[in-house]
Amino acid sequence: MANRLYIATVNGKTKGQALSFIPPSITNIHGLPSSLIIGYQYENKNNENSLLTEFKPNIAFMETIQEFCKSVLIKNIKEKDRKLSNNEYLYIIDQRNINSDKPEDIIGAIKKSDENDVEFQANPNYVPLSKSGPISFGEMDEAFYKFMIDKISN
Repeated sequence: MANRLYIATVNGKTKGQALSFIPPSITNIHGLPSSLIIGYQYENKNNENSLLTEFKPNIAFMETIQEFCKSVLIKNIKEKDRKLSNNEYLYIIDQRNINSDKPEDIIGAIKKSDENDVEFQANPNYVPLSKSGPISFGEMDEAFYKFMIDKISN
């Protein structure tokens, strides 16, 4: 996944342009579930940078991010044998801006609450598109893309 965004055609009452990582070569055949639309870009004739100032995240996509973190990302952390102490948090920072401490760049946190229970807690302030670009899981980008493609084929 090269973090390339595509403008998707969406049937419905949405006036903005739907943005997705899924290319038309796939969506033209399989369609595009709402859960894979990152958000909507709205025109703003008074602002030349409307993509960033007039972007509205899609709640269903935010849930897709949470599903990925709860399943694939936690499994990857366990496989890498990352030791977490009870009640310790491991923050998931969007790799598009790795040195950021802004709330909108923190995807969420993984917390170990007891010996075997590890949970993901989403950050309600996280924004999947910023001036630095779209969401990036860094080395896990390909796994995230595969996760999204699997949602189409299932």
